[in-house]
Amino acid sequence: MINTDDFIKCLKMNNFSPFIGVPCSYLKPLISCLELNYSKDYINAVNEGNAVSYAFGSALAGKKPIILMQNSGIGNFINPYVTYIKLSKIPLLFIISIRNNDSGDTEQHDYMGANTKKILDDLGIENLDITDSFDLTTIHTIEKLQSQNKSVALLLKNKSFNFSKSKNKSGPHDFNRNFLPSYKEVFNFIKTTRNKSVYFCLGLGYISRSFYQELNDPSHCLFVVGAMGHTSNIAAGIASYTNKKIVAIEGDGSLLMHLENLAFIGNQNLSNFIHIIMDNGCYNSTGGQKTISKDVDLCSIANNCGYDKTYNVKSLNDFSIAYKYCLNNKGKYFIRVHTSKDIIPGKRPVITVSENTLSIKKILEE
Repeated sequence: MINTDDFIKCLKMNNFSPFIGVPCSYLKPLISCLELNYSKDYINAVNEGNAVSYAFGSALAGKKPIILMQNSGIGNFINPYVTYIKLSKIPLLFIISIRNNDSGDTEQHDYMGANTKKILDDLGIENLDITDSFDLTTIHTIEKLQSQNKSVALLLKNKSFNFSKSKNKSGPHDFNRNFLPSYKEVFNFIKTTRNKSVYFCLGLGYISRSFYQELNDPSHCLFVVGAMGHTSNIAAGIASYTNKKIVAIEGDGSLLMHLENLAFIGNQNLSNFIHIIMDNGCYNSTGGQKTISKDVDLCSIANNCGYDKTYNVKSLNDFSIAYKYCLNNKGKYFIRVHTSKDIIPGKRPVITVSENTLSIKKILEE
């Protein structure tokens, strides 16, 4: 097991910085230590393409950036990597956690888990397994490869890093959320208004798990367990070709990963669409790393992108008023619910992706 603090210090002593991260539960000790003890060296990226592009810019300015991510996000960075990094021969350093079904992960990790090394090889990215150890010898190998204009990926599995005690007693969140409604309260209210003409697209992580736990009935629900940031577009695609009410529910981290979806959806002629953002200010299922949502006026963006009506709510009562209005009226609506971090995740939906999609398709065709 790698000592997290020593790992960061070793990289910094060899002039590697900044660390540009997209949260993953396997990287929780590393990112938490960076947030709390080395915040000036840590950049919170919203997706992997964003991280690679920013890293390229920082490399042009003379820095030696490190990108933190899980292997499922490789698809997000291929275009900027090939366009800028590979063709310009400016090497980057990646730290990539390997998610696959062998380690008990959900089924969507199977393909990428089995093909990560092949994809990296095809991209010309050298890869080194550091699951059990990391020292100056590894640094020397990285520097030698980068001197040959080769990018390097350090690959690791779960529990590769130990937890480092923080020097900072405060957490990564900037204000008290205890007075805000919980996922459980919001989803319980949705449950009370549920009817067979309303269909739900649920984002990955604790959104799907908490919703599944509260409703105890997966019918009329599409659980988007992977493909972070694409829940709302899937929902909009369904809403475009059905008269049924479609409700997309995702977290703030998911929305921020593909914020351009608001512009795309805003341009669609929808009268049966509700877009709910459960904003708890963090990536809760990956360890509670903070998002940048507190600094982003999501409702103004949605409004300017073409949503008919937007709501920014901080109480269960205000949510109930907004949600009932959206259910009972035609339009394209956006509800941002500021929630607490008090989440009981529950079990993952006991249904495969293929079973879930076929079930929804059949119901929609009725």
